[in-house]
Amino acid sequence: MEQVVLLDSDAWADAMAEVTAMGVTHRHYGDPEDTDTRLWNRVRTAYNLNVRRYRASGNKPLTVERRSAELPAEPMVSLAETIRQAYNTDAGRPYIDLERLADAVRQRTGAEAYVEQTGGGCATLYAGPQWTDEHGDQRYSVVVGPGWFDGPGWRHGYASYEECHVSRDDDVTPGFEMPKGASIDQMADLITAEVSRSKAHAARDEKLREAQREALQWETRVASQRLSWERPLTDDECEALMGVDIEVGGGESDWRVAVLVYQLAEPLTVEGGAALQPGTYIRMVEDKRVLGYRVDDLERAAAYADAVNAEWEHENPHHTS
Repeated sequence: MEQVVLLDSDAWADAMAEVTAMGVTHRHYGDPEDTDTRLWNRVRTAYNLNVRRYRASGNKPLTVERRSAELPAEPMVSLAETIRQAYNTDAGRPYIDLERLADAVRQRTGAEAYVEQTGGGCATLYAGPQWTDEHGDQRYSVVVGPGWFDGPGWRHGYASYEECHVSRDDDVTPGFEMPKGASIDQMADLITAEVSRSKAHAARDEKLREAQREALQWETRVASQRLSWERPLTDDECEALMGVDIEVGGGESDWRVAVLVYQLAEPLTVEGGAALQPGTYIRMVEDKRVLGYRVDDLERAAAYADAVNAEWEHENPHHTS
């Protein structure tokens, strides 16, 4: 005997609306229609998720139907005709087929475009050449979504016109909603135009970074030229400085450049019996290479250390000291 389930009207209406939209979508794109089993699994998944959401949200009264059992895995014959009628109803717009849209964008731009699972089953379309943001992360020219996947294994992504947005992949530039009812070709043209704008934006950003890089390099050269580099230090003298408090600088490690400034008020004993005399010293660390110098002025040495650090931070914004 078939199981009796008291249907929640809201959850059922939402499930039927999704079935109708998928039917419209399949006919719009000429895709094979769902089998009865596939339709039941679609309805069961949507209905059960809706009921659970209603129970958890507290936004709807906890009715008897909402407390009742969810739809079973075995198809219910009594509901089959109603489900098929909903699927065959031509009402509303089709969903956006993100896979077809990615193909159309690739054909227009010659650049990469693909649909990726970006957490929680969310389908996102990425398009255009990649670029590096200020944190060192790789971004795409354009991002389209959010959507979802209709098949197992994150296959075949769709999105609704009501929720789909197009924007540059930078978390800053405002995007726009996908025009309601736009065809795949029209949407691909819009995304292609956004890819071109994003590429121009990235080129401007790179020119700005290059100008900043040149300015910082110039400041470093000027700061270096203002110092009188009196003599290089031996390895033992550099080692001895490591036990002295740093006056200016920091960030010494095995992956960055560090310029460390020391001010000796009294002689510093060095291994072997020699001593560093009072004055200003610089120790520079780059990877595993260490160099040291006595210099003539603490203030100018500090300015040089700050200039080198600013230049390094500009080139490596995603690292922290």
